[in-house]
Amino acid sequence: MFTCLFAAHANGQSGTVISLEKIQQRYAGKWPKNMSYIKKIVSRRYGRTDSSTHYYAYLFPLYTRIDDRSPNNGNSRILKGDSTWYFRYHRKDGNGQGHARRYFSDYMLGEIYWDDIEGLKKVLAYSKIDFTKQAKGIWEGRTVYVIGATTLEDRYHAQVWYDAEYLYPVRFFEGGTGNVLYSHYEIKRQGEVWQPVATKEFVNKRQTGEVRFVNFSFDRQLSEALFDPEKYGTFHWAQE
Repeated sequence: MFTCLFAAHANGQSGTVISLEKIQQRYAGKWPKNMSYIKKIVSRRYGRTDSSTHYYAYLFPLYTRIDDRSPNNGNSRILKGDSTWYFRYHRKDGNGQGHARRYFSDYMLGEIYWDDIEGLKKVLAYSKIDFTKQAKGIWEGRTVYVIGATTLEDRYHAQVWYDAEYLYPVRFFEGGTGNVLYSHYEIKRQGEVWQPVATKEFVNKRQTGEVRFVNFSFDRQLSEALFDPEKYGTFHWAQE
């Protein structure tokens, strides 16, 4: 399925192949302030097929909103800085507010270019990606940088692979689960930036799902009120 022609640090020693600053700064200053999309997920596991739809909106650098299944069912998360507000069936869930949890698999799709280096390291650590472990090699005919592992053959550690020329993500390994869970990203260049088009998800080399990013926009105007927990439910950027 893939070919590795060479890898750096084959003996498992840590080292820097590419700096995190270079990855972060590649699109910093170019990345639009607004970003929104609909994520359509199809999962095929344990003999059954499930599908779901999730709505994402960002107003960088502070705000994120994620609506699960439908913009009308009242199940959402609103993130501002280090805080998250949770809503369940149109009401604040529990005390309504908690610490923001950012997973690198979402963060790397845009927030990374608005954050500082310490924020980037914090999100990597939360996803258990050791940025001191790195490798370089060839995968599917392209040169890639690996953050989180010292060889391209590593299937245990959480890691992200970047295209070496354009510095956008092409693979993501969750790591440490017993099974090998990973994703392949289909990326489309758009002017001076890029956008995700689709993600194929695998467990132990068997494809178990696919994600499509639809209705993707850098141009949609997003009001700050959309991200205001006190105004939750008054309107949404997408209509059903």
